[in-house]
Amino acid sequence: MNSIRVNRGIEIEVNDAGDTICIPVDDMNFIDNYNGIIEAFERVDKEIEEKEGTLSPREELQFIISKTKEIMDEINNLFMDEQCCSKVFGNIVPSPILLADFFEQLCPYVEKHASERQKKIMAKYKKPVRRK
Repeated sequence: MNSIRVNRGIEIEVNDAGDTICIPVDDMNFIDNYNGIIEAFERVDKEIEEKEGTLSPREELQFIISKTKEIMDEINNLFMDEQCCSKVFGNIVPSPILLADFFEQLCPYVEKHASERQKKIMAKYKKPVRRK
């Protein structure tokens, strides 16, 4: 039997249990979804600023937790894995520092893939120069 497999992205182990997530770098929606996360961070930051001073400390914390859960949903969507945040962070609502650390650790993988892909494209479609 013949078979083929198409690479879906970059598979990365994210915890001691061996769970993995896939960075779908060749999914054309990936960049759009990534931009959606950036927009969500900006929107949440603005909403928190607007609420500043109008809530009790506990209410403010609950508001921030609910907004962080919204961002976690966006992250799960980005990686097309409903369990992505659970795999990466465990059973917690991560602090902004943990979220930033997660993305900082992912960036080198995405950048390396983009660089390698660009080199492959250039090599594949580079027209030979004819000399007379």
